[in-house]
Amino acid sequence: MQTPAAATASPSSFERYVSELRALLAVVLVWIGLADDGAQAARLLAADATGEGAAARAFAAMVEPGRISRRVHGLVRRLLLPLEAATRRMIVAAAGLPAAGVSPSDRIAKKGPPVAKTPQLRRTHEPGAMVPSFLFAPAPPPARNGPPKRMPRFCLFDPLKRRRRRRWVRRRAAPNLWFAGDRDRPRDKPPPLPTPYDMLTDARLMRRVAALASALRNLPRQAERLARWRSRRDAGLTRRLSPLRQGRPPGSAPLRTPSRDHRDEHLLLAELHGLAISAPGRRDSS
Repeated sequence: MQTPAAATASPSSFERYVSELRALLAVVLVWIGLADDGAQAARLLAADATGEGAAARAFAAMVEPGRISRRVHGLVRRLLLPLEAATRRMIVAAAGLPAAGVSPSDRIAKKGPPVAKTPQLRRTHEPGAMVPSFLFAPAPPPARNGPPKRMPRFCLFDPLKRRRRRRWVRRRAAPNLWFAGDRDRPRDKPPPLPTPYDMLTDARLMRRVAALASALRNLPRQAERLARWRSRRDAGLTRRLSPLRQGRPPGSAPLRTPSRDHRDEHLLLAELHGLAISAPGRRDSS
């Protein structure tokens, strides 16, 4: 791979990046059971243009989620995080090209800061007669327990760093206290520690895989989404200033890891990160 400093944004280079990301995503499809081997996973990713590929299969698996072991769940999450970050940086680089901009009619006129509006309270009584307030209460929204009905959209923003994280403390069964005549009191057993063989649901993983495969299928559409968000940011309608977070991208190799032990996803993420921070038309400070 090229070094991040030598990377240049061009339509031909995006094709190479997409092919490399699909090759790594094929490994994820095999791990989560959407494909039997790498050849079938490659065929599913190639068939995404027809609407019957990996994205459609992952979306169908969201309706009836299965269960995978905690070990496989962790492996998939550790590989999906750098793939999503690399795809996000490729979208940032593609949004800086002239062909990826939005039309002037889609741009939002610059406005001032949003003005706080006084909420309009519902009247709970009629003149001359007292009426219970529950008669004017709005109906509760319907419960959303059904299957998803639209393809999930790929998230264009990096997850922010979590400051002041609380340390995980194992919950004890009971305090070590003793009272007179309380020696034979039964004590609750502590919950079992997690093991690599615990079975977890794969619904969230299927959603992330479907969104990632859908983004790789149509990269210009994702670049237009980012261009529209930049128009809203320039109009002062958003609180976030950049889709990329400051510092090292999420999913990067740890600093203590030597360069000879960096995997393919780490090298690809570093190259695309250098491409994104030097993309034209990018005016944020991250």
